[in-house]
Amino acid sequence: MENNEFRLVLLGKTGSGKSSTGNSILGGNFFTSSVSSSSETQGCTFETTERFGRMLTVVDTPGIYDTDRSNDVVLQEVSKCIGLSAPGPHAFLLILNSQSRFTDEEYDSVLHFSEKFGEDIFSHTIVVFTRMDAIRHAGKTFEEYICEAPRGLKEILSKCGFRYAWIENTEKGLRKDSQIKFLLNQVEELCGPNGELFYTNALYEQAEKILSQREANLMSKWRKEKETSIRKANDIAMLRNSFDEIRSANGKFMQKPGSAGTMPHMRRDKNHFIGNGRHRHQRYRRSASFHTGRDRQTSGIFGCIDDEIESIRHDLTRLSHTTKNLLEEREIDINRKFAHLERNVNSPQNIPRNLVRREVQSGGSTLGKLLLRGLIAVGKHLLIGLAGLIFV
Repeated sequence: MENNEFRLVLLGKTGSGKSSTGNSILGGNFFTSSVSSSSETQGCTFETTERFGRMLTVVDTPGIYDTDRSNDVVLQEVSKCIGLSAPGPHAFLLILNSQSRFTDEEYDSVLHFSEKFGEDIFSHTIVVFTRMDAIRHAGKTFEEYICEAPRGLKEILSKCGFRYAWIENTEKGLRKDSQIKFLLNQVEELCGPNGELFYTNALYEQAEKILSQREANLMSKWRKEKETSIRKANDIAMLRNSFDEIRSANGKFMQKPGSAGTMPHMRRDKNHFIGNGRHRHQRYRRSASFHTGRDRQTSGIFGCIDDEIESIRHDLTRLSHTTKNLLEEREIDINRKFAHLERNVNSPQNIPRNLVRREVQSGGSTLGKLLLRGLIAVGKHLLIGLAGLIFV
């Protein structure tokens, strides 16, 4: 788990601009957004990136009340939301479209949510308004907009300590960056610079137990893979050293006969053999024809030796090239795998907790099913309470 991570859960009804706001916070096109009235986000999803010196994890929720959804599907999505933001969100961002009237249904959903999770939920909620440009173009200030807002919205703002921000999702550049920084500064005021203060409850605590175990398993697997890569890299280095020693020891065979420093022991053996022949020649005083035959025989013997030496030298050269190429190929392969492993580990998308979140997001995974069973065991009524706010 990253110490400098901010976990943000987006809440609000369809058309409020949740997905677009998530993209603005993350600084890219991470979530699919649409201006249509149908929900673009069909299930809880998360995205993460590093921005402004902090790891930002944003959970986008469906935000649609669909009567065709079974209770099982609803509970599964709520379970995913908890799993994706475990051990707890630093802030719930209630996204409101300033061009849409705050309805009684939205008000009731927020209150129902607080009844299930406790009033302290508001201490971690920030109201985020979108499309405030239309308000400004109408010649109104934000204060005037709030004064004209429905009673329910004023009450929600009051419960949240009047923490609010506005984000123009159509803006670009420094203007939008300043809006995001303003929002993140409010989150930091809630949670402290290290994010040590975040919202949690029995559901999140149970989810964290389950996810931490899975994360530990992934870390153990990663360490084993890293150790294997290091061991293989060391084996390659040892083979390389052994190969270099063999080449050095047999270097005398790698040069042409007769060149400087070439096979001195062979030349010594040859001269010694010739010297002995001459000594025998002087001792036994054989006939001239015998001497001539002997010289011919000696020349033939050493001609064969030279041929064999040349053949050995050729074989060693070919073997050295083959071995060298094989070692280089294996070394390149190991280094590539090792670099791939390191790159994956250092990627925000592939840190162990985010890999766990991907499993949760898939829904049908073993981990997702285990999480759902664990949360239902803690309190099904709490899950239903959260569903009342997510599916509005």
